[in-house]
Amino acid sequence: MYNNARLAAGEEDPDRISVVDSGTTSLALGFMAIQASLWARQGFSKEAIMVKLEEMKKRTNMFASLNTIQYAHKGGRIDHLSFILGSALHLKPILEISGNELKSRESRIRTRKESLRRLVDIARGLSPLEMVGVVHAGCPKDAEEVAGRISEFHNGTIVMGDIGAALAVHAGPDAIGIAAVQKEQDETGPLFPR
Repeated sequence: MYNNARLAAGEEDPDRISVVDSGTTSLALGFMAIQASLWARQGFSKEAIMVKLEEMKKRTNMFASLNTIQYAHKGGRIDHLSFILGSALHLKPILEISGNELKSRESRIRTRKESLRRLVDIARGLSPLEMVGVVHAGCPKDAEEVAGRISEFHNGTIVMGDIGAALAVHAGPDAIGIAAVQKEQDETGPLFPR
């Protein structure tokens, strides 16, 4: 998609349009778009925004807890042997999306409860957070529970929403994702205060 967008921008107005490869998806990508818009409104130049987005990309994280590995297998993200073993053991892995890759962050979790707990622990380990959100694929109660746990260590707004299509294809039904942007070292407050 990035290459197609770059080619299209080159055909239109390359001096006016810049394309950023976020390396991520879903709400994590949305946070980058929101921040770029805010910087533009604050009067930052296009070049300065591009530099700031490259830096923000390093602080932007996207994780997803899968309730089933069936869709990750169908999408080619899990090989057949791992799928058979994982299905037999009822594994609930946590995937990480970074650098345009979907990677297994934790693969030996056997219960939904433990998977969601570990997902929150990962977000806690990234604190302090500038922005954070919880996305889900048809399980709003679980998403609200995860957001409640995040509110124990994040005093800003927690954005809630549906999981993005690019991630949902591999994550499947009842997946829960966390998008988290770590604060810059010199920042003091959340971008979206309560």
